[in-house]
Formats: sequence, C-alpha cells, structure tokens
Amino acid sequence: MKNKLTQLAKGIYNVKTWRWTVLAMLAVLISGAVYYAINFLETSRPHVTISKKELKKGKVNKDLAQNDEVESEATFEDFNTKYKALSRKIPKAEWKLTQQEMTDAEYKVEFDKYLEAKESRSSLLYDYIRYGVTPPDYLYSDPEEPTRVKTFPYSMKGFMDDILKGYDTDSTDFDAQIAVVEKIDHFLEMTDKKGTDTLLVDKFKSVLVSSKDLSIEEMKAVEKLHKSITKTPLVFSLTAPNSPQERQSELFNMYEAAANGEMTEARLAQLDALVKQLKTKKVKDTVIVLNVLASAMKTDFTKYKEEGESVDELEMQCIDDFFMSGKIDFTKDDVENKYNKYTDLFGKKLEAANLEKKAREVLRKENRKTAGDFVFNGLLFAFIGVIIVFLAKLNSTLKTNNTI
Repeated sequence: MKNKLTQLAKGIYNVKTWRWTVLAMLAVLISGAVYYAINFLETSRPHVTISKKELKKGKVNKDLAQNDEVESEATFEDFNTKYKALSRKIPKAEWKLTQQEMTDAEYKVEFDKYLEAKESRSSLLYDYIRYGVTPPDYLYSDPEEPTRVKTFPYSMKGFMDDILKGYDTDSTDFDAQIAVVEKIDHFLEMTDKKGTDTLLVDKFKSVLVSSKDLSIEEMKAVEKLHKSITKTPLVFSLTAPNSPQERQSELFNMYEAAANGEMTEARLAQLDALVKQLKTKKVKDTVIVLNVLASAMKTDFTKYKEEGESVDELEMQCIDDFFMSGKIDFTKDDVENKYNKYTDLFGKKLEAANLEKKAREVLRKENRKTAGDFVFNGLLFAFIGVIIVFLAKLNSTLKTNNTI
C-alpha cells in the first residue's frame, strides 16, 4: 500500500504530468476564447417573408423558419378528373356559375312582378285599415326590389369555393382539394340521390368546413362508432322524413368534436370501450351516449403538454379515471355534467402540476449551480495545492543540487 502511494505521489510530482496539465489548460483556454469570439460577433437578422397562408390568416407563424408553401404530389389533372367524376353524379346542378346578370327583358319581367307585389301589399294594407283590423307585420314592409345580378344559392361551384375558402386551401394544393372532393363524394353516397345539390348545401356545407381537420378515414371511424350505438343506417333526404333513430345532429356534433382532438387508433379503441362501459352503468339512451362520446372526443389538454409528450396520453388518462376506474359514481341523468366538471378540474390540476414542476426545475437549476460552484472551487483549491506541493518539491530538489 505504501509503495502504491509513493508511486502515486511520484506521478503527481512528475514533470511530464504537469506538462500535459499545462497543455490541457491551454486547450481549455483556447476553446473558451474561440467560443467567446463566436458569441461576441453580432448576430444577423433571419430572412423575413410572408407566405400566402399567413396573409390569408392575417397572422404570422411563431416559427420564423416555417414555410407554408405546399408541394402537392397530386396534379391539377388528378384533381380535375375527380371533380368531373363528382359533377357527373349531379348533372342537373350548376357547376360553372355562381351568379348571372339578367338581360333587360328578364329584369323587366322581374321588376314588373315586384311592382305588382308592392301594389298588392299596399291595397291589402289599405283594406285592413279601412275595416279596422290590425294588419300583420309583414304588410308594413315592401317586397325586396330585384337586382340585375341573380345569385345561384345552390351552385356547386359556389359550394366548392366556399368549402375551399373555409379550409384555407392553397390554390396549388391539389392533395387537399382532392380530399375535399372525396369527402363530398362520401356524403353524396349517404343520400337518396334526390335534390342532391340542395341537400349538399343545406345539410353538409357547414359540416364539411367544421370537420376540415378530419381525414375521410377518421370520418368513417366516427360514423362506425355512431352506428354501433344507434343501430340505424344513415340516409339523408330532402323528400323522405328522417328517422329520429338516425341521430343525424348528434353525428354532426361528433364530427366537430373529433375534428378538435387527435383521433388516434388508441383513442378510438378507448371510445369503443367507453360505449360498453356506459352500457354496464345502465346508460342506454342513445342521445346521452352519443353526447358523452362527443364530450370525450372534445377532451383536449394540448395547452398543458410538454414538447414530445404523447398526443393523447393525458386525454385518455382523464377518460379512464372518470369512466373506468370505478371511483366516480354517475347515472344517465348526471353523467354529462359530472364529466364536463371533471375535465375542467383535471385541466386545472394539470396546470398546477406544471407550475409545481417548473418550480422544482428552477430549484434544481439553482442547486446544480451551487453544486457546480463547490466542484469548481474544490478543483481550484486542489489545483493550487498540487502547484504548491510541486513548487515545494522543486525547491527542495534545487536546494539539494546546490548543496552538492
């Protein structure tokens, strides 16, 4: 043991050791100087440009390097083929115009009708007053005067333009435009093919815009889930009365809810399990079950997530905690209100947990700084001690040589 300590001491006092130490220190010094010089130079401003998407939104991207320009894999020819195939399914619809200016003759006919309606209203109003009868409110206002430009409310061109505007789709993004056509085609398959241009505008226009973040596959998954509860096929019609069992408004609500969240396979599987769980809790009313599913789809804790955290982990945890854990009692009468209250509290607790984590991170950072100071000071004093020992040894050697 004594020999090992002696060898260690000789290693410390060895001149070669200190030469390498000096070289290491010089390397550290040079690296520090280079790093300082790099950070000393004034940084240049990033290149700034505004994309078409930013201009449409009226808002710049947080990431200055983000490029919104879309490189579509599909071509105009691909989109045009799909578009023409769709138009052939509704041949009597207007696919080219959204409005049309009337000729002088056509306008005269419409204006004469307007004058006749106005005169008729005045005459009828006079008769009501003459006989002392209170006239209905509509008689106090003139009919609307016709305009030369006639708008087609059920124009398929206008329908497509409005949807693409709602999607904020770039004119060169043919992939997105094809996806819109496929969604329209999908909804068309769910109708009875009567008055489909009117049906598409009145029934599906707002749905198509509100579900813009849903893929066609996700929409079909929502429909499958919906049908597993209602047990009734969906048939949209203008002429035949819709069955209440179809729950069409609830389906549209589910579309919107799904569009606001991340519909991963795990999330959809959990929703299937939730339907079975509600049945075991004697919640069988289809409207209540569908509304609960919509609430579960809307569950979104994105603002509480950290970078790299799972897109649906917190949401699935919340749903599991409330419905599957068995710790929360609910009935068909209070399940919706209780779950909405639970998600609100869950979010508040996540926010508090994040604040606590940040506080711990700040404390740990301060502790690391303190520990680093201790390490630095310890190394500094150890280094000084070694230098002193070395100088003492060198001094002793010089004295010995002088004596000789």
